[in-house]
Amino acid sequence: MEQGRTNRQIEANNKIMATFLVAIFAFVLLTYAVSLLDKKASWVEKIEHTLLSKTG
Repeated sequence: MEQGRTNRQIEANNKIMATFLVAIFAFVLLTYAVSLLDKKASWVEKIEHTLLSKTG
């Protein structure tokens, strides 16, 4: 029974998802490394303050 998606489409979708996950993982690692280097992490606090002030 045809499901409407070829193997090539599924492979392309899997590559997109894998790339996306790797990008998120790299971003998290980079952010964690920067926060370790900058113990105060003042820029993170500024971003949090900005986000909280916008939502509140």
